[in-house]
Amino acid sequence: MREADASDGQAGGKALPLEVKAWGVASFFSDLSHEAVTCVMPALLIGLGAGPVSLGVIEGLSDALASVAKFLGGKSADTFRRLKPWVVGGYLLTSLAMPAVAWAKSWGWILGLRGAAWIGRGFRSPMRDTLLARTIPKGLEGRAFGLERAMDQSGALLAPLVAAALLFWGWSVHRIIVLTLLPGLVCVGVVAFFVKEHPRPRRSFDSESRAPVSKVFRHYLFALGVFGSGDFAKILLVLWALGPEASEGAPLATFGRAALLYAFFNLVTVASAYIGGLVSDAKGRKPILVTAYGLGALGALVPVLASPGWVTGAFALFLSGCLVGTEESVERAWAADLAGDRHGHAFGWMHTVNGMGDLIASATVGWLWETTSAEIAFGAAAALMGLGALLTATVPERSRAISPQ
Repeated sequence: MREADASDGQAGGKALPLEVKAWGVASFFSDLSHEAVTCVMPALLIGLGAGPVSLGVIEGLSDALASVAKFLGGKSADTFRRLKPWVVGGYLLTSLAMPAVAWAKSWGWILGLRGAAWIGRGFRSPMRDTLLARTIPKGLEGRAFGLERAMDQSGALLAPLVAAALLFWGWSVHRIIVLTLLPGLVCVGVVAFFVKEHPRPRRSFDSESRAPVSKVFRHYLFALGVFGSGDFAKILLVLWALGPEASEGAPLATFGRAALLYAFFNLVTVASAYIGGLVSDAKGRKPILVTAYGLGALGALVPVLASPGWVTGAFALFLSGCLVGTEESVERAWAADLAGDRHGHAFGWMHTVNGMGDLIASATVGWLWETTSAEIAFGAAAALMGLGALLTATVPERSRAISPQ
Protein backbone atom coordinates (compact mmCIF):
# COMPACT_ATOMS: atom_id res chain seq x y z
CA MET A 1 0.00 0.00 0.00
CA ARG A 2 2.93 2.35 0.53
CA GLU A 3 3.85 1.76 -3.12
CA ALA A 4 0.33 2.70 -4.13
CA ASP A 5 0.36 5.85 -2.04
CA ALA A 6 3.72 6.89 -3.42
CA SER A 7 2.59 6.26 -6.97
CA ASP A 8 -0.58 8.28 -6.47
CA GLY A 9 1.42 11.09 -4.91
CA GLN A 10 3.86 11.24 -7.80
CA ALA A 11 1.01 11.09 -10.31
CA GLY A 12 -0.72 14.00 -8.63
CA GLY A 13 2.05 16.35 -9.73
CA LYS A 14 2.07 15.24 -13.38
CA ALA A 15 0.31 17.04 -16.22
CA LEU A 16 -1.78 15.08 -18.65
CA PRO A 17 -0.17 14.58 -22.08
CA LEU A 18 -1.40 16.83 -24.89
CA GLU A 19 -2.59 13.75 -26.73
CA VAL A 20 -5.13 13.07 -23.98
CA LYS A 21 -6.48 16.58 -24.58
CA ALA A 22 -6.61 15.91 -28.33
CA TRP A 23 -8.79 12.89 -27.64
CA GLY A 24 -11.00 15.16 -25.54
CA VAL A 25 -11.37 17.64 -28.41
CA ALA A 26 -12.28 14.82 -30.79
CA SER A 27 -14.88 13.51 -28.36
CA PHE A 28 -16.29 17.04 -27.98
CA PHE A 29 -16.97 17.42 -31.71
CA SER A 30 -18.20 13.83 -32.05
CA ASP A 31 -20.82 14.30 -29.35
CA LEU A 32 -21.73 17.76 -30.63
CA SER A 33 -22.62 16.06 -33.90
CA HIS A 34 -24.58 12.96 -32.87
CA GLU A 35 -26.15 14.37 -29.69
CA ALA A 36 -27.71 17.20 -31.70
CA VAL A 37 -29.51 14.52 -33.69
CA THR A 38 -30.47 12.61 -30.55
CA CYS A 39 -32.04 15.61 -28.82
CA VAL A 40 -34.36 16.34 -31.77
CA MET A 41 -35.18 12.66 -32.27
CA PRO A 42 -38.46 12.85 -30.29
CA ALA A 43 -39.67 15.66 -32.59
CA LEU A 44 -38.62 13.70 -35.69
CA LEU A 45 -40.35 10.51 -34.51
CA ILE A 46 -43.54 12.28 -33.43
CA GLY A 47 -43.65 13.90 -36.86
CA LEU A 48 -43.54 10.40 -38.38
CA GLY A 49 -46.33 9.19 -36.07
CA ALA A 50 -44.07 7.08 -33.85
CA GLY A 51 -44.07 6.93 -30.02
CA PRO A 52 -42.13 5.78 -26.94
CA VAL A 53 -41.79 2.16 -28.06
CA SER A 54 -40.19 3.27 -31.35
CA LEU A 55 -37.74 5.48 -29.50
CA GLY A 56 -36.95 2.66 -27.09
CA VAL A 57 -36.39 0.17 -29.93
CA ILE A 58 -34.18 2.60 -31.85
CA GLU A 59 -32.07 3.33 -28.77
CA GLY A 60 -31.98 -0.29 -27.62
CA LEU A 61 -31.26 -2.03 -30.92
CA SER A 62 -28.67 0.57 -31.88
CA ASP A 63 -26.91 -0.09 -28.59
CA ALA A 64 -27.15 -3.85 -29.18
CA LEU A 65 -25.47 -3.50 -32.58
CA ALA A 66 -22.88 -1.26 -30.99
CA SER A 67 -22.25 -3.84 -28.28
CA VAL A 68 -21.40 -6.53 -30.86
CA ALA A 69 -19.12 -4.06 -32.62
CA LYS A 70 -17.52 -3.14 -29.29
CA PHE A 71 -16.76 -6.76 -28.53
CA LEU A 72 -15.14 -7.23 -31.93
CA GLY A 73 -13.32 -3.92 -31.58
CA GLY A 74 -12.01 -4.92 -28.18
CA LYS A 75 -10.64 -8.23 -29.43
CA SER A 76 -9.12 -6.48 -32.42
CA ALA A 77 -7.47 -3.88 -30.19
CA ASP A 78 -5.49 -6.67 -28.51
CA THR A 79 -4.46 -8.27 -31.83
CA PHE A 80 -4.05 -5.46 -34.36
CA ARG A 81 -0.77 -3.63 -34.05
CA ARG A 82 -2.13 -0.38 -35.51
CA LEU A 83 -5.47 0.92 -34.32
CA LYS A 84 -5.66 4.50 -35.53
CA PRO A 85 -6.98 3.79 -39.07
CA TRP A 86 -9.86 1.78 -37.60
CA VAL A 87 -10.65 4.53 -35.10
CA VAL A 88 -10.70 7.16 -37.87
CA GLY A 89 -12.96 4.92 -39.97
CA GLY A 90 -15.36 4.41 -37.08
CA TYR A 91 -15.66 8.13 -36.44
CA LEU A 92 -16.19 8.76 -40.18
CA LEU A 93 -19.03 6.22 -40.44
CA THR A 94 -20.84 7.78 -37.48
CA SER A 95 -20.28 11.30 -38.84
CA LEU A 96 -21.90 10.38 -42.18
CA ALA A 97 -24.73 8.10 -41.05
CA MET A 98 -26.26 10.37 -38.38
CA PRO A 99 -26.87 13.40 -40.66
CA ALA A 100 -28.47 11.04 -43.21
CA VAL A 101 -31.33 10.57 -40.72
CA ALA A 102 -32.68 13.88 -42.03
CA TRP A 103 -33.93 12.11 -45.18
CA ALA A 104 -35.59 9.18 -43.37
CA LYS A 105 -39.23 8.59 -44.34
CA SER A 106 -40.07 6.17 -41.53
CA TRP A 107 -38.77 5.23 -38.12
CA GLY A 108 -37.43 2.01 -39.64
CA TRP A 109 -35.02 4.04 -41.76
CA ILE A 110 -33.98 5.98 -38.67
CA LEU A 111 -33.29 2.66 -36.94
CA GLY A 112 -31.11 1.48 -39.84
CA LEU A 113 -29.06 4.67 -40.06
CA ARG A 114 -28.71 5.00 -36.30
CA GLY A 115 -27.66 1.34 -36.17
CA ALA A 116 -24.98 1.90 -38.82
CA ALA A 117 -23.70 4.95 -36.95
CA TRP A 118 -23.55 3.01 -33.70
CA ILE A 119 -21.69 0.12 -35.33
CA GLY A 120 -18.95 2.58 -36.29
CA ARG A 121 -19.08 4.13 -32.84
CA GLY A 122 -19.00 0.74 -31.16
CA PHE A 123 -16.08 -0.72 -33.11
CA ARG A 124 -13.82 2.28 -32.53
CA SER A 125 -14.70 2.83 -28.83
CA PRO A 126 -12.51 0.12 -27.23
CA MET A 127 -9.73 0.93 -29.72
CA ARG A 128 -9.91 4.60 -28.76
CA ASP A 129 -9.86 3.71 -25.07
CA THR A 130 -6.88 1.41 -25.66
CA LEU A 131 -4.91 4.11 -27.49
CA LEU A 132 -5.85 6.58 -24.76
CA ALA A 133 -4.80 4.16 -22.01
CA ARG A 134 -1.38 3.75 -23.66
CA THR A 135 -0.75 7.50 -23.33
CA ILE A 136 -1.73 7.93 -19.66
CA PRO A 137 0.97 8.14 -16.93
CA LYS A 138 0.51 5.65 -14.10
CA GLY A 139 -1.89 6.87 -11.44
CA LEU A 140 -3.70 9.38 -13.67
CA GLU A 141 -6.18 6.99 -15.26
CA GLY A 142 -9.24 8.41 -13.54
CA ARG A 143 -8.24 11.99 -14.26
CA ALA A 144 -7.47 11.26 -17.92
CA PHE A 145 -10.64 9.30 -18.62
CA GLY A 146 -12.56 11.92 -16.63
CA LEU A 147 -11.20 14.72 -18.82
CA GLU A 148 -11.99 12.84 -22.02
CA ARG A 149 -15.52 12.09 -20.78
CA ALA A 150 -16.01 15.69 -19.60
CA MET A 151 -15.04 16.99 -23.05
CA ASP A 152 -17.35 14.39 -24.60
CA GLN A 153 -20.22 15.56 -22.41
CA SER A 154 -19.38 19.21 -23.10
CA GLY A 155 -20.17 18.49 -26.74
CA ALA A 156 -23.34 16.76 -25.60
CA LEU A 157 -24.18 19.89 -23.57
CA LEU A 158 -23.65 22.32 -26.42
CA ALA A 159 -25.57 20.18 -28.93
CA PRO A 160 -29.07 20.65 -27.45
CA LEU A 161 -28.36 24.32 -26.73
CA VAL A 162 -27.56 24.89 -30.40
CA ALA A 163 -30.53 22.77 -31.47
CA ALA A 164 -32.88 24.66 -29.14
CA ALA A 165 -31.65 28.04 -30.40
CA LEU A 166 -32.11 26.98 -34.02
CA LEU A 167 -35.60 25.64 -33.30
CA PHE A 168 -36.59 28.91 -31.63
CA TRP A 169 -35.22 30.76 -34.69
CA GLY A 170 -37.46 28.72 -36.96
CA TRP A 171 -35.05 26.12 -38.34
CA SER A 172 -36.65 22.80 -39.27
CA VAL A 173 -35.62 19.60 -37.53
CA HIS A 174 -34.33 18.21 -40.83
CA ARG A 175 -32.12 21.23 -41.48
CA ILE A 176 -30.58 20.98 -38.01
CA ILE A 177 -29.76 17.31 -38.55
CA VAL A 178 -27.99 18.03 -41.85
CA LEU A 179 -25.89 20.69 -40.10
CA THR A 180 -24.44 18.05 -37.75
CA LEU A 181 -22.24 16.82 -40.59
CA LEU A 182 -19.79 19.70 -39.96
CA PRO A 183 -18.73 18.93 -36.35
CA GLY A 184 -18.60 15.24 -37.24
CA LEU A 185 -16.03 15.88 -39.94
CA VAL A 186 -14.03 18.15 -37.61
CA CYS A 187 -13.82 15.21 -35.17
CA VAL A 188 -12.49 12.94 -37.92
CA GLY A 189 -9.85 15.54 -38.80
CA VAL A 190 -8.66 15.91 -35.19
CA VAL A 191 -8.15 12.16 -34.81
CA ALA A 192 -6.52 11.85 -38.22
CA PHE A 193 -4.00 14.68 -37.74
CA PHE A 194 -3.49 15.23 -34.00
CA VAL A 195 -3.58 11.76 -32.44
CA LYS A 196 -0.57 9.46 -32.68
CA GLU A 197 -0.51 5.78 -33.40
CA HIS A 198 0.78 3.64 -30.52
CA PRO A 199 1.53 0.24 -32.06
CA ARG A 200 1.32 -2.72 -29.77
CA PRO A 201 4.75 -4.30 -29.25
CA ARG A 202 5.12 -7.63 -31.04
CA ARG A 203 6.36 -9.23 -27.84
CA SER A 204 2.90 -8.79 -26.31
CA PHE A 205 1.40 -11.37 -28.67
CA ASP A 206 2.30 -14.22 -26.32
CA SER A 207 0.27 -16.80 -24.45
CA GLU A 208 0.09 -14.58 -21.36
CA SER A 209 -1.64 -11.78 -23.28
CA ARG A 210 -4.25 -14.30 -24.51
CA ALA A 211 -5.02 -15.59 -21.01
CA PRO A 212 -8.65 -15.25 -19.87
CA VAL A 213 -9.67 -12.17 -17.93
CA SER A 214 -9.50 -12.43 -14.14
CA LYS A 215 -12.28 -13.67 -11.88
CA VAL A 216 -12.50 -10.21 -10.32
CA PHE A 217 -13.04 -8.65 -13.73
CA ARG A 218 -15.79 -11.18 -14.53
CA HIS A 219 -17.43 -10.27 -11.20
CA TYR A 220 -17.18 -6.61 -12.21
CA LEU A 221 -18.78 -7.30 -15.60
CA PHE A 222 -21.66 -9.21 -14.00
CA ALA A 223 -22.45 -6.29 -11.69
CA LEU A 224 -22.25 -3.86 -14.62
CA GLY A 225 -24.58 -6.06 -16.64
CA VAL A 226 -27.27 -6.20 -13.96
CA PHE A 227 -27.13 -2.44 -13.45
CA GLY A 228 -27.07 -1.80 -17.19
CA SER A 229 -30.24 -3.85 -17.67
CA GLY A 230 -32.08 -1.00 -15.96
CA ASP A 231 -29.93 1.88 -17.22
CA PHE A 232 -32.23 3.13 -20.00
CA ALA A 233 -31.49 5.95 -22.48
CA LYS A 234 -32.13 9.20 -20.64
CA ILE A 235 -33.85 10.78 -23.65
CA LEU A 236 -36.85 8.73 -22.45
CA LEU A 237 -36.96 10.95 -19.34
CA VAL A 238 -37.15 13.99 -21.60
CA LEU A 239 -40.08 12.42 -23.44
CA TRP A 240 -41.74 11.66 -20.08
CA ALA A 241 -41.24 15.26 -18.89
CA LEU A 242 -43.12 16.56 -21.95
CA GLY A 243 -46.26 14.73 -20.79
CA PRO A 244 -49.40 15.66 -22.80
CA GLU A 245 -47.39 18.25 -24.75
CA ALA A 246 -45.71 15.43 -26.72
CA SER A 247 -48.09 15.22 -29.67
CA GLU A 248 -47.75 15.30 -33.43
CA GLY A 249 -49.05 18.85 -33.68
CA ALA A 250 -46.89 20.26 -30.87
CA PRO A 251 -45.17 23.57 -31.69
CA LEU A 252 -41.42 23.58 -32.30
CA ALA A 253 -40.98 25.73 -29.19
CA THR A 254 -42.08 22.73 -27.10
CA PHE A 255 -39.25 20.65 -28.50
CA GLY A 256 -36.92 23.61 -28.07
CA ARG A 257 -37.68 23.53 -24.34
CA ALA A 258 -37.16 19.77 -24.37
CA ALA A 259 -33.74 20.32 -25.94
CA LEU A 260 -32.90 22.76 -23.14
CA LEU A 261 -33.90 20.13 -20.61
CA TYR A 262 -31.55 17.68 -22.31
CA ALA A 263 -28.83 20.34 -22.23
CA PHE A 264 -29.28 20.65 -18.47
CA PHE A 265 -28.82 16.90 -18.16
CA ASN A 266 -25.61 17.08 -20.17
CA LEU A 267 -24.34 20.00 -18.07
CA VAL A 268 -24.58 17.80 -14.99
CA THR A 269 -22.75 14.97 -16.76
CA VAL A 270 -19.86 17.28 -17.68
CA ALA A 271 -19.18 18.16 -14.06
CA SER A 272 -19.72 14.64 -12.72
CA ALA A 273 -17.49 13.00 -15.38
CA TYR A 274 -14.35 14.95 -14.47
CA ILE A 275 -15.01 15.19 -10.73
CA GLY A 276 -15.95 11.51 -10.49
CA GLY A 277 -12.82 10.37 -12.32
CA LEU A 278 -10.56 12.69 -10.34
CA VAL A 279 -11.98 11.71 -6.95
CA SER A 280 -11.84 8.01 -7.84
CA ASP A 281 -8.06 8.30 -8.29
CA ALA A 282 -7.79 9.37 -4.66
CA LYS A 283 -10.71 7.63 -2.93
CA GLY A 284 -11.10 4.46 -4.97
CA ARG A 285 -13.38 3.47 -7.84
CA LYS A 286 -15.97 1.45 -5.95
CA PRO A 287 -17.43 4.01 -3.51
CA ILE A 288 -17.73 6.61 -6.27
CA LEU A 289 -19.37 4.24 -8.75
CA VAL A 290 -21.78 2.71 -6.22
CA THR A 291 -22.87 6.21 -5.15
CA ALA A 292 -23.48 7.19 -8.78
CA TYR A 293 -25.47 4.01 -9.40
CA GLY A 294 -27.63 4.80 -6.36
CA LEU A 295 -28.34 8.31 -7.64
CA GLY A 296 -29.28 6.88 -11.02
CA ALA A 297 -31.78 4.50 -9.41
CA LEU A 298 -33.32 7.43 -7.54
CA GLY A 299 -33.60 9.34 -10.82
CA ALA A 300 -35.55 6.44 -12.35
CA LEU A 301 -37.94 6.55 -9.38
CA VAL A 302 -38.99 10.15 -10.05
CA PRO A 303 -41.55 9.19 -12.77
CA VAL A 304 -42.91 6.59 -10.35
CA LEU A 305 -43.49 9.10 -7.55
CA ALA A 306 -44.24 12.36 -9.40
CA SER A 307 -46.25 13.72 -12.33
CA PRO A 308 -44.53 14.68 -15.58
CA GLY A 309 -43.43 18.27 -15.87
CA TRP A 310 -40.42 20.52 -16.42
CA VAL A 311 -39.43 20.68 -12.73
CA THR A 312 -39.80 16.98 -12.03
CA GLY A 313 -38.11 16.18 -15.34
CA ALA A 314 -35.18 18.43 -14.45
CA PHE A 315 -34.82 16.74 -11.05
CA ALA A 316 -34.85 13.25 -12.60
CA LEU A 317 -32.30 14.33 -15.20
CA PHE A 318 -30.08 15.94 -12.55
CA LEU A 319 -29.83 12.62 -10.69
CA SER A 320 -29.36 10.76 -13.97
CA GLY A 321 -26.67 13.21 -15.07
CA CYS A 322 -24.71 12.51 -11.88
CA LEU A 323 -24.92 8.84 -12.81
CA VAL A 324 -24.02 9.05 -16.50
CA GLY A 325 -21.02 11.35 -16.15
CA THR A 326 -19.52 9.39 -13.28
CA GLU A 327 -20.13 5.93 -14.70
CA GLU A 328 -18.60 6.78 -18.06
CA SER A 329 -15.30 7.87 -16.53
CA VAL A 330 -15.06 5.60 -13.46
CA GLU A 331 -16.19 2.40 -15.21
CA ARG A 332 -13.41 2.86 -17.77
CA ALA A 333 -10.81 3.69 -15.14
CA TRP A 334 -11.76 0.66 -13.03
CA ALA A 335 -11.67 -1.59 -16.10
CA ALA A 336 -8.18 -0.27 -16.88
CA ASP A 337 -7.11 -1.06 -13.29
CA LEU A 338 -8.29 -4.65 -13.64
CA ALA A 339 -7.20 -5.27 -17.22
CA GLY A 340 -3.43 -5.63 -16.83
CA ASP A 341 -1.98 -5.39 -20.36
CA ARG A 342 -5.22 -6.47 -22.04
CA HIS A 343 -6.89 -3.09 -22.30
CA GLY A 344 -8.60 -3.77 -25.62
CA HIS A 345 -10.09 -7.06 -24.44
CA ALA A 346 -11.28 -5.53 -21.16
CA PHE A 347 -12.77 -2.41 -22.77
CA GLY A 348 -14.42 -4.56 -25.44
CA TRP A 349 -16.15 -6.73 -22.84
CA MET A 350 -17.12 -3.72 -20.73
CA HIS A 351 -18.63 -1.87 -23.69
CA THR A 352 -20.38 -5.04 -24.88
CA VAL A 353 -21.99 -5.70 -21.50
CA ASN A 354 -23.07 -2.07 -21.25
CA GLY A 355 -24.48 -2.15 -24.78
CA MET A 356 -26.54 -5.28 -24.16
CA GLY A 357 -27.79 -3.71 -20.95
CA ASP A 358 -28.81 -0.60 -22.88
CA LEU A 359 -30.78 -2.75 -25.33
CA ILE A 360 -32.66 -4.52 -22.55
CA ALA A 361 -33.25 -1.35 -20.55
CA SER A 362 -34.34 1.05 -23.29
CA ALA A 363 -36.50 -1.42 -25.21
CA THR A 364 -38.13 -2.75 -22.03
CA VAL A 365 -38.88 0.70 -20.62
CA GLY A 366 -40.38 1.80 -23.95
CA TRP A 367 -42.47 -1.37 -24.24
CA LEU A 368 -43.72 -1.32 -20.64
CA TRP A 369 -44.53 2.37 -20.97
CA GLU A 370 -46.79 1.81 -23.98
CA THR A 371 -48.36 -1.45 -22.79
CA THR A 372 -48.78 -0.64 -19.09
CA SER A 373 -47.71 2.72 -17.66
CA ALA A 374 -44.70 4.98 -17.19
CA GLU A 375 -44.74 4.22 -13.46
CA ILE A 376 -44.30 0.47 -14.02
CA ALA A 377 -41.70 1.00 -16.75
CA PHE A 378 -39.43 3.30 -14.77
CA GLY A 379 -40.08 1.43 -11.52
CA ALA A 380 -38.77 -1.80 -13.04
CA ALA A 381 -35.69 0.04 -14.29
CA ALA A 382 -35.06 1.52 -10.83
CA ALA A 383 -35.25 -1.94 -9.22
CA LEU A 384 -32.62 -3.37 -11.57
CA MET A 385 -30.36 -0.36 -11.11
CA GLY A 386 -30.62 -0.67 -7.32
CA LEU A 387 -29.72 -4.37 -7.49
CA GLY A 388 -26.77 -3.56 -9.75
CA ALA A 389 -25.51 -0.98 -7.26
CA LEU A 390 -25.61 -3.58 -4.47
CA LEU A 391 -23.71 -6.12 -6.60
CA THR A 392 -21.09 -3.54 -7.54
CA ALA A 393 -20.47 -2.93 -3.84
CA THR A 394 -19.34 -6.58 -3.56
CA VAL A 395 -16.64 -6.32 -6.28
CA PRO A 396 -13.10 -6.34 -4.79
CA GLU A 397 -11.18 -3.18 -5.62
CA ARG A 398 -7.51 -3.62 -6.43
CA SER A 399 -4.71 -1.16 -5.80
CA ARG A 400 -4.08 0.94 -8.91
CA ALA A 401 -0.33 0.79 -8.38
CA ILE A 402 -0.06 -3.00 -8.39
CA SER A 403 -0.63 -5.01 -11.55
CA PRO A 404 -3.40 -7.59 -11.17
CA GLN A 405 -2.27 -11.16 -10.90
